[in-house]
Amino acid sequence: MPPATEAEVRELEEWLGIGLPPSYRRFLLFANRWGGDDDCRLLRIEEVGWLRDVDPSRAESWSEPKPENSWSVPGELYFVYGQEQDSIQQRGVCARHPSDRILG
Repeated sequence: MPPATEAEVRELEEWLGIGLPPSYRRFLLFANRWGGDDDCRLLRIEEVGWLRDVDPSRAESWSEPKPENSWSVPGELYFVYGQEQDSIQQRGVCARHPSDRILG
């Protein structure tokens, strides 16, 4: 599998309406896939999309309210990239499409 091109990455970011994390962006430009066909893999650029479209049941599960807002990870932990990054830091809101969010 050849790496993704800069144009493909920009097109994906435009389609998603957000910039990709720098580490994932570099990965796509270098390898464009990692792992086998199970759940433990990084997607090819052609497979990337909003979780509600790619895996609706998982998006629904991750979007359900949790006790004491357990998915509320502060930005200073969530937006860390590089060697200090903790891949367990996730936000349930990121499993939803931006149009699903309620603006107040």
